[in-house]
Amino acid sequence: MKYSHSKISTFETCPLQYKYKYIDRLPVTLGAGIEAFMGIRVHEVLEKLYRDLRMTRLPELDELLVAYQSGWDKNWDDNIRVVRKEYTPNDYREKGVRCIEDYYRRYYPFDQGRTIGIEERIRVKLDPDRFLTGFIDRLDVTGDGVYEIHDYKTSNSLPTQQQADHDRQLALYQMDIQHRWDDVKEVILVWHYLVFDREIRSIRSPFEQEKLLAAVNKIIDRIESTTDFEPKQSAICNWCDYQNICPLWKHKFHLEELPPREFKEDDGIKLTDQYGALLDEEALLKEEKERVKALIVEYCQTLGYEVVYGHDRKVRIRQVRDYIFPPAKDSRRKELERLIEESGCWHEFSSLNLAKLKKAIQTGIVPEPLAGQLEPFYTEEESSRLSVTRLKQEE
Repeated sequence: MKYSHSKISTFETCPLQYKYKYIDRLPVTLGAGIEAFMGIRVHEVLEKLYRDLRMTRLPELDELLVAYQSGWDKNWDDNIRVVRKEYTPNDYREKGVRCIEDYYRRYYPFDQGRTIGIEERIRVKLDPDRFLTGFIDRLDVTGDGVYEIHDYKTSNSLPTQQQADHDRQLALYQMDIQHRWDDVKEVILVWHYLVFDREIRSIRSPFEQEKLLAAVNKIIDRIESTTDFEPKQSAICNWCDYQNICPLWKHKFHLEELPPREFKEDDGIKLTDQYGALLDEEALLKEEKERVKALIVEYCQTLGYEVVYGHDRKVRIRQVRDYIFPPAKDSRRKELERLIEESGCWHEFSSLNLAKLKKAIQTGIVPEPLAGQLEPFYTEEESSRLSVTRLKQEE
């Protein structure tokens, strides 16, 4: 089975997006995001730069910028999406210009190493039946047995060194490079965050690679055992190629296509507004209930009543003593549990956590043969749960 870093990352980001893209292979009907479009154009220019250098030709910065502008105009499509409406396509275009300018001035005359691979294809054996494929933006040799894997990033986020040290993609690519040639003594992972004019480097030990390989195979095990590919909402949904058919968003796209009169009459809008109004009313009633309860308690305590009567009901007041223990995340909770375990009373005060057991069954992490042995003890039922979010909170 063949995998890629992007394929695995897609599943982690959203299982339903993974299904649409890699299982159903649905065609994309939304335009590409402008961030991706700009990134491709910048990558093309840097690829040209290093291909020219391999031919012993050093292009001028102005030549590279002309190539960038030409590539932009040639490939521009009016369907390209600009999600952040406060910015124009020209803003992104100029952003790409700055990335190229900063990179050129930082590394000129580009003699940091000898480039031996551009868009270098890799193939990593994950286990006997699994391979990971991908492309390295640039592969350099900088010294005696020292290889560098370079990756260009045009994203708006700059990771910390710790995040880079746990990045998966280039560390996987390293596994292929270090087995290609006998002289490989060290592989350095290098990210160029072009928007910030920053370079981040990382080195992985054999032990870290073993852990990574095990972790990746574990994720793939989850992929291959998944039957229900549920959508996962996140901050990057607006950049998803399948947002218009996703059950989390397709009603919004449907509404955007309706004329004003039909928009107001849409059953989804009316029912959602009705349900939201009921929730608001419920919250007000709960607040009012607590207010009246406090007044009843105060009334009874003042006059020495334990029971008060209405027209068709009576209310009895009871004073209850409660005991508050440290919550699960409190540092003292572990100490409390240890104390009870050492006393030999653990089974007397604890019980099976059914919520955790349900989740384990749902996610398929219950090991065999226990999973089969549990089946007679539960039945499966489907129900609908509603969660309501105010739109201004999403924005």
